[in-house]
Amino acid sequence: MKGKLIIIPNKTIEEEKFELDITEDEYHLSGYQSFSDKYDLGYKFSEEEHQIAPLEIAEDGHLSLKTTEEESTLIFYLPEIITERQMNYVKNNITKFQNYKIVGSYSIRKIDQNIYKEEIMGLNNTLQKIKQKYEQNLINKNNHTL
Repeated sequence: MKGKLIIIPNKTIEEEKFELDITEDEYHLSGYQSFSDKYDLGYKFSEEEHQIAPLEIAEDGHLSLKTTEEESTLIFYLPEIITERQMNYVKNNITKFQNYKIVGSYSIRKIDQNIYKEEIMGLNNTLQKIKQKYEQNLINKNNHTL
């Protein structure tokens, strides 16, 4: 499955982004494992966890994108809070995102100690959710500085 894996880390990682080309022999899961290994996140994903891995990375606050070129698919995994770095990446790459035929996302939301996953279809709906999460982050920041 040829494609890309792009992870825009949360604030705990200084690097701007983690990017990996996915070849025919390699799956996105190995990219998530490489990201975890590189930054000592402690994950040990098994092959059965190929759908869980991106959600767990998002739970840690990292924004990730998976593409598959053959199917012209782009899937976002949205953390609960979108940081300024993550928002800037999205803004700077909107024209690239528009080239994909199928776009969707999974959005993480924490309520109390429970974690919920919302499925979102379409680029416009995904961008709207990203903006909403970023704006909520700004509101939370401003409330903490009062």
